[in-house]
Amino acid sequence: MKSGACDIVKQLRKVFISIGVLGSVLVTIAVGNCASQAVVVFPFAVGSGVPVSKTELAKQYADDMLTLITEGLRQTQRYSVMLFDPRVASVRRAIAEQLMTEKEATQPIDTTADGAAKARKLTSLVGADVAMIGSIEEYTFNEKTGEAVLTVTAQMIDVQTGSIEPVVVTGRAKRAGDRSDQTEEAIGISAAYDAAEKILTSVASVSATELTGTPNHGHESVKPEKKKGLIPAMLGAILLGYLLSGG
Repeated sequence: MKSGACDIVKQLRKVFISIGVLGSVLVTIAVGNCASQAVVVFPFAVGSGVPVSKTELAKQYADDMLTLITEGLRQTQRYSVMLFDPRVASVRRAIAEQLMTEKEATQPIDTTADGAAKARKLTSLVGADVAMIGSIEEYTFNEKTGEAVLTVTAQMIDVQTGSIEPVVVTGRAKRAGDRSDQTEEAIGISAAYDAAEKILTSVASVSATELTGTPNHGHESVKPEKKKGLIPAMLGAILLGYLLSGG
């Protein structure tokens, strides 16, 4: 029974944070009893070490890693996970009150000291415990050998203490000997999966194979999940009130 209630509370906290509802305070208290941390995952940046000609490919790899890592963190059930959205009410209010600028809220966040400080500030505004940021620092593709290599930095930032848990990984993938038709994009996506799996293993002990059921041999890009409507969330809020009242 406790496990089911905790699942409801975690989902509701995520919804309340995303729409800036004050009820998130009550949900935060309830989440404390479920030993869960609220994590805000920011879109991964593309660093200056990536050639300009490869920037668009790197952005795609960053999106794929973001999706896989987000789902991997959710799989642990130790985290209530949300993707950062500058449109949430608490962030818009901070901009209106000149506590931060529009540029601060909307520009990509890299893994520099300034980027970490900005992520910590934004995560605090939405009432979460941990910020996760990442950046593709380097990307190379060897046309002759068909090998793609990604160097990725990720950071888990504790909002309360400011402590940073850094992770630096190298994702690799190579054209199969009998697959001369494999494109750079497909091989690069596999390298991105390799990097994402290493990050998950480091920060949450979850592998991409556990997440998807099979290794990523198909080289298919991960598609972001569709956003859920607010009606189920409101029904959940009613149920939460029932649970908190002891009914």
